[in-house]
Amino acid sequence: MSKIRFEEGFYKIKEIVEIKVWRDDQFKLIGEITGYVDNEKNLEHLKRKNLDKDIILRGENFIGKSDLAERYKLRDCLITGPSFTYENKDYGITFKSKLSISSIIKYADSVDETFSIIDWNICSANNINFPRFTTRYENIFPYKFRTGINEPPTTKDTDKMPSLKRDFFILQIPDLIIIIQKIDDDYLPSWTSGISIEYRNDLSQLPIPKTRRAIAEFISFMFGIQLLGIGSTLFNKDLKFINSFCYSPWGNNVISNCSSKPFPPIDFYQNSELILSKLLSNYLSCREKFDLEDVLWKLWIGRVQSLGTNLPILASGIDTLAVNYIKEKNIIKKYSKTEKKKYRSSIEDDLENLTKKIKDYQFGQFIINKINNPFNFGVGEKIKLFLNEINFEFDDESIETKALIARNKMAHGSMSNISQNEVIEYLKLTNAYITIYNRILLKVLDYDGYYIDYYNVDNPRRKLNQNILISE
Repeated sequence: MSKIRFEEGFYKIKEIVEIKVWRDDQFKLIGEITGYVDNEKNLEHLKRKNLDKDIILRGENFIGKSDLAERYKLRDCLITGPSFTYENKDYGITFKSKLSISSIIKYADSVDETFSIIDWNICSANNINFPRFTTRYENIFPYKFRTGINEPPTTKDTDKMPSLKRDFFILQIPDLIIIIQKIDDDYLPSWTSGISIEYRNDLSQLPIPKTRRAIAEFISFMFGIQLLGIGSTLFNKDLKFINSFCYSPWGNNVISNCSSKPFPPIDFYQNSELILSKLLSNYLSCREKFDLEDVLWKLWIGRVQSLGTNLPILASGIDTLAVNYIKEKNIIKKYSKTEKKKYRSSIEDDLENLTKKIKDYQFGQFIINKINNPFNFGVGEKIKLFLNEINFEFDDESIETKALIARNKMAHGSMSNISQNEVIEYLKLTNAYITIYNRILLKVLDYDGYYIDYYNVDNPRRKLNQNILISE
């Protein structure tokens, strides 16, 4: 990038000579900036001294052009670890520095209306059975033709046979049609796969960013892999780009995230588009009410944590869902002051007698307090209410109960002295917990088919209300 200017003025840079940008081996955006300053201290962020007040240090926005005259904006950039040379002191001190970049916008000269939006994601490889075909031609534009969207060309100008791949879904919900497509591996690093999510205004309206984020969350859950966003592209009706947005994927070890095992909650066979469309509609309708964004976020964080910290994080996601579900459904009755007073009056004599009998026990005061004020429910009690409300009954014969208990040992006990056999058992219980997570979310989304059991090695399919038995 050259012919560069900046918007905020957080750095006192005399001249920016060049900015180079690339993605590193983790697919993160990396930059390098060179230029001139009059004084080394001019590269100190002007707001840094007020960091305690501002809490978050805002970065600089750089605007410039590439060698191909394409316009770019580098957003929220921070200069880190500069080095200085003094070869041209008459003009200034030369500096070179790493550039931390939040995101990049690439602009076209077009002022055309947006025809389509594609959100690009990298992710783990998956075995999803995509139902629809894409036909690709090498020397025809547009070169890509998809069943149900557009038709192959009638011209015979192509001199090579087209390629044919089964690689996309079409999901339909009220007022919105979404194309979910596998990105060809030729465009990606060898360690990752990719999924694009496309919206076209010849099929339906274009959704707002919030809805697009929600759809990506849902697809992540149903595919059993976290979609790590890396950018978006806006096209006009001639399929020429208007704007392109690039950003770094989430996570400290993206390669590891993109190598993790997928845990899709269900199979994708017949009627998969209809099932996914129904579940997506339900997800969007209850996403905010149940805070499903946070629930899924804890699923992904829990899955990448090491053994010992993973189950408590997964459990906190179920806790979040249970608390919000109970609140939204008004499952816990709210008692008036009059009702509470009447209750306490009715047990007054009995409570006095009980107090005399158990006051010397260590647990005595706890029981007395609970009887006197039973109107508040703890998280554990809310979990039981929630599971009962969605008709899940985990008994002592089920692996689900064992997995829920394992969470308590990890949260409150020590994992430092466990045996190799116990490690293997906890790994299996982690898979059981992920299965519970999947089942609960499916139930909340009003799914009533079969789920995939990840506790057992052969991954049997079970009815949603069927538990995994310890005796199996």
